[in-house]
Amino acid sequence: MRELSSLYRAFVAGQDDPLPPLAIQYPDYAAWQRQWLSGERLQSQAQYWRETLSGAPARLALPTDRPRPLQQSFAGASVPVVIDAALTGGLKRLSRKHGTTLFMTVLAAWAAVLSRLSGQDDLVIGVPSANRSRREVEELIGFFVNTLALRLDWRARRACRSFWSGHGARRWPRRSIRTCRSSRWSRSSSRRGPSITRRCSR
Repeated sequence: MRELSSLYRAFVAGQDDPLPPLAIQYPDYAAWQRQWLSGERLQSQAQYWRETLSGAPARLALPTDRPRPLQQSFAGASVPVVIDAALTGGLKRLSRKHGTTLFMTVLAAWAAVLSRLSGQDDLVIGVPSANRSRREVEELIGFFVNTLALRLDWRARRACRSFWSGHGARRWPRRSIRTCRSSRWSRSSSRRGPSITRRCSR
């Protein structure tokens, strides 16, 4: 919206494009990613996810109001959930009490709901990451989102505090994407940028 506003004001005033040229374009990022994620590194990444998701449930056995269709159509609807200021404040206080982030607290609550509804203790929850950890790619137009499959162990209906301490997580990353600070993006340099960690710790 900021760029659109600048362009609109310039157009109304009869001025030239006021936006500075981009240091890189999305194809530069795509080329770097293809070059970086290849060979031994690609095999290591693929092996990690094969091991992490081995034996994971294919779906949640949720109590639906009608049978699943024989062929998946992805047609559905949304259910809005409003978390007001008071509840948000309570969640933040709970997070500070246990030394976790608000994200971890909400994730634990969501895992508890899914486990209770499905009767399953082995859960896989998809979490999207914006994947724009470098200043150079923040304003680029392009699809950078990376969805991480977090596998959670909710056996024996573990309490949230146990989950927060890390015992309920099954080898999923604290941070799966980190920034490579030793290099900069540019067309003239080797295309380096945000790097994906090879190992994910408990």
